[in-house]
Amino acid sequence: LTADQQALLDQFTASLPTLVAQTPEADRAKHTAFCTSACLQRYLRAHKWQLDRAQTGLTKTLQWRSEYRPDEITPAEIESEAVRGKMYPNGYDLFGRSVIYMRQRLNHTSDAKMQMRYLVFTLERAVQMLPDGLTDGPACPESLSLLIDCEGWSMSTGVPLSTARETLTILGSHYPERLGHAFVVNAPWLFWTFFKIVSPFVDPVTRRKINFVDLKTQHDLPLLQFNDMEKVIRPSSSTEADPTPTSPSEIWTNLRNHFSDDYLEASESGRFNFQYNHEHTW
Repeated sequence: LTADQQALLDQFTASLPTLVAQTPEADRAKHTAFCTSACLQRYLRAHKWQLDRAQTGLTKTLQWRSEYRPDEITPAEIESEAVRGKMYPNGYDLFGRSVIYMRQRLNHTSDAKMQMRYLVFTLERAVQMLPDGLTDGPACPESLSLLIDCEGWSMSTGVPLSTARETLTILGSHYPERLGHAFVVNAPWLFWTFFKIVSPFVDPVTRRKINFVDLKTQHDLPLLQFNDMEKVIRPSSSTEADPTPTSPSEIWTNLRNHFSDDYLEASESGRFNFQYNHEHTW
């Protein structure tokens, strides 16, 4: 941290008792434990090191955690959402991020409230898989990778717009700086058309973390050299919008710049022969 950033972090830390005091008394101990130095730095980074905005964002998260109680969602509560293996954390990418696999085609429920609680449950589990605290190395152990398999995606099977909006709100507001990369695999042309429409409205920093993968051609894409890995580890934080790509071929990503074949599931062209077995997993 720079001297100015450290000063802001110190002020943020000093304000914690006041922020936590705005939550129910029964929750204050766990909220204090939640607000580690790493947590405060994530909120400061997410809010461009503007202390007042970071304090407001954290206050809203603490209030949300008191009301939604994400840490108290039990496996039994959301098991009906999990039986087909549509979403689960499994392993790590090359940079130490825990990976969440998502397959919307396996969705078999329609209760939006329970679907959202299952998402939050999965996020909480994936965060628990990460190392505690910050390191000085390049592994970004605080963030997650989402591997979104869109095979079978259509307007009828895709996530409703309201659910997508709520998902982005929860990720951005209550899990800031947790998204390392999102990989969209097997996206049909209809999805690409939809993405081009919404892309200009997505936060530029988040947009740079979204990668498209064509499993049929990715082996033709070059592997990054060591000196280029910083682009993969830490996407640009510029708030200026990138030009909207005109075709997916402009932004194809080689998964092997992010995953080891040995730890990437075979369904995504890796060598890890993992099959979700609910009875065993749960």
